Amino acid sequence: WSIAQHPDGRIWAGTWSGGLFRQEGDRFARVPGFDPGGPIWALQYIPEDHALWIGCARGLLRWPDSAPDSPPVSIGAAANVCTFVRDREGVVWYGILGGGLGRLASGVQTRFRKADGLPSDSINALLADADGTLWIGTADGGLSRYRAGRFATIGTAQGLPNNTICHIADDGRGFLWLSTHHGIVRLAKTDLHRCAD
Repeated sequence: WSIAQHPDGRIWAGTWSGGLFRQEGDRFARVPGFDPGGPIWALQYIPEDHALWIGCARGLLRWPDSAPDSPPVSIGAAANVCTFVRDREGVVWYGILGGGLGRLASGVQTRFRKADGLPSDSINALLADADGTLWIGTADGGLSRYRAGRFATIGTAQGLPNNTICHIADDGRGFLWLSTHHGIVRLAKTDLHRCAD
């Protein structure tokens, strides 16, 4: 369901219901003693933190290189973390199934929900842009942009083929690629910003 690569080349794999696996030589072995409580939706190795971060049914977990024989530890985020990303300022943003958008900065956690301007409380995908923009793909509310402390939403009313955004990728050439329930879409960031503005 999710994969990440350690700087030493090893691969980690998170499954829907079988736990967490890590590459050992030419095979994968299940990590013993770790119960994610359900699906492992997101994995990312964060080099600056020297740790594997895990988004799963138990929340957002951190597994530092300094404690390879200990289980991952919770960083206090809510359950069912489906996606997360670290922005250029080192802030960790995480999407929660039915729980909105979380922000972890300097040990302080903040939660954003529909009442704060999000189009949906179920977040599928996040992308932290180099210009400081956070792009948010929702399960049923389209694509949201968080910039300068404000949310703006782009959905079917603005021309997207579907309001379910499963993944967001930046091609480095000025375009975002979105996977939706009605295919893959390529959108110019300049057009997205113009629409959101």
